Amino acid sequence: MTDSSDSEFSFNLVQTVTDSMVGDAILLQEGRHPDPFAVLGRHGCGGQVIVRSFIPGAVQVWLTDVYQPLQRLADTDLFEWQGTS
Repeated sequence: MTDSSDSEFSFNLVQTVTDSMVGDAILLQEGRHPDPFAVLGRHGCGGQVIVRSFIPGAVQVWLTDVYQPLQRLADTDLFEWQGTS
């Protein structure tokens, strides 16, 4: 059983991550990100994998190895896929 504080924490965490990624997307768009490779590309953590791509003007981006689309983050040109390695 979860209480409302657990749900609120999860929502706040997701919102914080999304806000951070939007900030990263803005810096990437402006060419001012101090470490773009910390955001872009393939990143693993345990059995999970995150793939991020920044493609200005793209309507849709697909990960061909698994033939699945990356999801656009907010209203940016930053796309992300999450899955298992």
